[in-house]
This record gives sequence, structure tokens and C-alpha cells, in this order.
Amino acid sequence: MKKEKLKQMASRLREFRKRHGLKQDDYAVMAGLKRAAISRMETGGSKPSFGLLYALREKYDLSIDWLISGEGPMHRGQNQNTDFGEFSPTFWEMIENMQRNKALMHAVFSAYHTKLVEIELLKSKTPEEESDD
Repeated sequence: MKKEKLKQMASRLREFRKRHGLKQDDYAVMAGLKRAAISRMETGGSKPSFGLLYALREKYDLSIDWLISGEGPMHRGQNQNTDFGEFSPTFWEMIENMQRNKALMHAVFSAYHTKLVEIELLKSKTPEEESDD
């Protein structure tokens, strides 16, 4: 996601919070994050977490389309299109990136685990077993 788009989304996230009389601590509790993480999201330092987006959507009827693109109403109830299929392509791009990152992390941890197992097996070999190799 380009920095300018991320900054715009961050600004809308902050605007939404202020319009609802919420504090960054409130967002943090909803998403299970620290306030510093919310601050980074509101300044464009990081993308909003899926947990926060989901909580705001469910509790405050946040329109994800509005948050991402700035188009349409702020709240889903003001919009005819509330189906997940109507979300902007940017939203789905964010979800795909999270899934790719998850797959990559899984591959890295699997490789790391395999190496740890190999190291443990090498450590457990007796000197006689090593000479047989």
C-alpha cells in the first residue's frame, strides 16, 4: 500500500474514533493491542489490524470501503451495499497480503523447526554412531 493512501486511511481511522468520542485506549482494548500500536495505525506507520477493523465494523457499523477509499458513507447502515463482496479491491488486497505473510511465516518456522530437529539429532549421536557415518 502506498504511503499516501496509508496516511489517508490513518486519518479516517482517527476521524472515526474522534467522532465516536473514543480514545486510542478504547481502540486498543477492542483490538487486543497496545495503545502505541493504535498510534502507529493512526499516523500511517502501520496498517490497521484486522482485529480492530472487525471490532469497529461490528460494534460501530464502520464502512470498510469508506475507511480504505474515503468513498461512500462512514457507516454501513447508510449504504445499500453491506455485503463483504462489495468491499473495495484494496481491502481484499490487504487480506491477501496477510495470508501470503502467514504462509511465508509458516514456511520459515517449518524450516527453522526442521533445522532444530536435525541439530538435536546430531547432538544425541554417540561417538560410535558418528564414526559409522
